[in-house]
Amino acid sequence: MRQRILAVSLLTLFAMQVRQPALFILMTGSILVFQADQRKRIFVFLLLTLIVIRLNLHVNSNVFTEGVVVEINPSSIVVQHHLDRVLIRVEDPSIYHAFDRVVIDEDFKPIESRIGDFGFDARQWARANRIQGIVDESNIVRFCRNSILHYLFSGGVAHHDMAFVSAWRDLIYDTTQDHSITGFISLGLQFSLFLSLMHRLTQRIRQQGIAECVAFGSLCLFSSFFAFPLTSLRFIFFFLSSRLCRDRYLSLSMNILFFFFYEPATLTQWTLLIPLVYQSTTLLVPKPRRRFVRIVVIALVFMRSNAIVDPFALLLFPVLRTLYMLISGLFWLSLLLPNLSYLSTFAYRTLESLLIRLPIESFLITGTIPDSFLFLSVLLLISLSFHRRYRYLFIPILLIAPFRMYLNPFPSVVFLNAGQGDAMLVRSSFARCTIILDTGPPYEERNLLATLRSKSVSDIDAMIITHADADHSGNMEVFRHEFDIGSIVTGRKDVECEGLLLKNLDPGVVFDDENADSLVYATSLNGVRFLFMADADIRSEERIMNRYDLTTDIVKLGHHGSQTSSSQDFIGRLQAKFAIISVGKNNYGHPSQLVLQRLDAFRLDFLTTRDEGDITFTPIGGYALITSSDGMIQIRKFIE
Repeated sequence: MRQRILAVSLLTLFAMQVRQPALFILMTGSILVFQADQRKRIFVFLLLTLIVIRLNLHVNSNVFTEGVVVEINPSSIVVQHHLDRVLIRVEDPSIYHAFDRVVIDEDFKPIESRIGDFGFDARQWARANRIQGIVDESNIVRFCRNSILHYLFSGGVAHHDMAFVSAWRDLIYDTTQDHSITGFISLGLQFSLFLSLMHRLTQRIRQQGIAECVAFGSLCLFSSFFAFPLTSLRFIFFFLSSRLCRDRYLSLSMNILFFFFYEPATLTQWTLLIPLVYQSTTLLVPKPRRRFVRIVVIALVFMRSNAIVDPFALLLFPVLRTLYMLISGLFWLSLLLPNLSYLSTFAYRTLESLLIRLPIESFLITGTIPDSFLFLSVLLLISLSFHRRYRYLFIPILLIAPFRMYLNPFPSVVFLNAGQGDAMLVRSSFARCTIILDTGPPYEERNLLATLRSKSVSDIDAMIITHADADHSGNMEVFRHEFDIGSIVTGRKDVECEGLLLKNLDPGVVFDDENADSLVYATSLNGVRFLFMADADIRSEERIMNRYDLTTDIVKLGHHGSQTSSSQDFIGRLQAKFAIISVGKNNYGHPSQLVLQRLDAFRLDFLTTRDEGDITFTPIGGYALITSSDGMIQIRKFIE
């Protein structure tokens, strides 16, 4: 029976990594049900039923008045009260390093789900991180300095050293960026160090039960000082399960199922996934192959979460973990000896920067594993218990999944789901050339980075910024930090690489309005023509029509479908077969009904990123395969 419970638990862990976990559980769980004998079959069926029911239950509260600042991002902060969190959008996050508590005066709004092609789902991320909703910076009433964090930093050099405070906040609240290899290595260090210390202090207590109670109580008290981050809950429950259940199979099952029923989305977080991978491999994999299997599985976890995989960092994990443990000890000592804050901060930042700058760029792996690959992997794992020769089928899955973009012989254009903003990805065949047009608004940072990584983007040959509006250039600095960019284009010039040409359509005049002065580009891929209008208005359209032949197949309409763009003459001149409108849910009335009427008059089909998510065109011999994150698939003929 314990093997069946563990199988269901691991199946649940697998399911939380896909976009349709309930369907995944029903399809693969049915195999486990039919394999079991009659008595066990009923138990497995009931357990699977409870799991599916829990997947569809979610209760949100919208009452939140104040909390501790636990995370500072490029365009937002995360505030926590008890076990609930809210995200606050801010203009300048750097000012919040000096504060540790904020008070707000308005109920938060729930975070809406995102449609992304293997990308970032804001609602899933929020649930996994216990974020109940979102508010604007204007709703902050006042700042405070009265939490445990401020108490630790009060007085001495630590209080004035913002780098020290920032590093401490990352370490205490485990808020290093999700995609960072340093975040993976340093997860839970403070609690691991604390438990090691408590173990040594309680060694002299003769009665083991009393010693464990003291250690457990101290861990709970220590965690309460830092608002019970998810890592602390992991240590607390792992501690309990190992004491309450000596059977390692059942202990692992308890760990998985507890966090699933607490909040299913937590099983998508590294702070739980990585320890559960270690537990599973220790229990199920023979020792000679254990290290290799761990590295492979962790690499797959990284790719599934759209992270950049650094094979060397995985191989050096024991060494790096020890170094981070020493740095964590330095942090604690610096509270007693404030002058050590300089040394501990320097050591932390130096190790972090060294990991980023290691000369191993050619070995970095990006990409994600499609749900279909994950589903096949589970079926193969189940079949291995009957036919061990099928294990060799894992080899092509592991090789093809992360590199499939580089095996694609066709070019593509992806209109990214950037909310109320623009961001497009243009790639040549076999991903030899990658060009980005605009970077979307700042609050779409996580979504865009995750989507680009899922498409194996690590280097960008050229990044075009059509104009300076925040909804087009809001993530330019973020992209510069995250990717190796060959050139950044902000002026009127053509962009060419590896046979891929984006021609700039110069209106021949400089307008006094940024939207009208947007950079307009056209390209042709396998004979299918694309036109990218940025935020160009009717004045710019008229000038361009007088200078160029604008006949095209697919047009990205200007200014999110606003009536200030896309005139009737312009649409008629294009003779286009498809229009794309990049627009978000908070769309300021975009697209305009007048523009939609013009499209209808010319029988021009259109799609919006708001409704379809990421929209991908793959030209193939006069045709184009059109797919979207929402599941749409079309094949259209563009060349007669």
